[in-house]
Amino acid sequence: MFEFDPHSHELHDDPYPVYRKLREEHPVLWNPTHRFWSVARYDDVMAGLKRPLAFSSDRSRLESSRNPSQSMPMMITMDPPGHDELRSLVNRAFTPRRMAHLEERIRGIATELIDGFIDRGSCDLWADFAAPLPTSVIASLLGVPPEDGEMFKEKSTAVVAASGPVGGPRSNAIVDLATYLGQVFEEKRKRPADDLMSELLVAEIDGRRLDTGELLGFAILLLIAGN
Repeated sequence: MFEFDPHSHELHDDPYPVYRKLREEHPVLWNPTHRFWSVARYDDVMAGLKRPLAFSSDRSRLESSRNPSQSMPMMITMDPPGHDELRSLVNRAFTPRRMAHLEERIRGIATELIDGFIDRGSCDLWADFAAPLPTSVIASLLGVPPEDGEMFKEKSTAVVAASGPVGGPRSNAIVDLATYLGQVFEEKRKRPADDLMSELLVAEIDGRRLDTGELLGFAILLLIAGN
């Protein structure tokens, strides 16, 4: 029996034959191992996106008892209206001023990385530049102290590198990183700085602010998507 596994490393090497098979032979397919439906055709996907009550992104309905990271809601696994509310709050921190400041910081981090290998005359572009750049930028966004930079990179790598469904190795890595970030955020509450996380901590709509779980969920999502 054909089974579509989006966590397969082989799929990522060449996904298009599998996608074609899904569209032509299995446009709607249930995965009993990871317990999800895949929908492969454009019109069906769009119809599903517009009907969150019938086609939910909220995996907690299935996995609340098995998912140790469920207390960290992520926008990518939320349905309206909760998704829309959380997105609106997060957008409060992504102001033009913040984005302009971010561009300057990214250039600075990129320059620091290049300075680390330019005198050698050669480098491993992925290991020396492409991999550490997003992690360093995200650490800066979240307000991770410079002295914790290497430790944050190690924890981040574990989160991004771990494969498998929710509840597997990735979840353990997420909980470990979330424990550390929770401490960083508490310090930000006491001593705000000029960074994205300090702005997220005070972002407010009609008296509603992001709670710690939502902040952690956004931080983990930013890390995974950013890398």
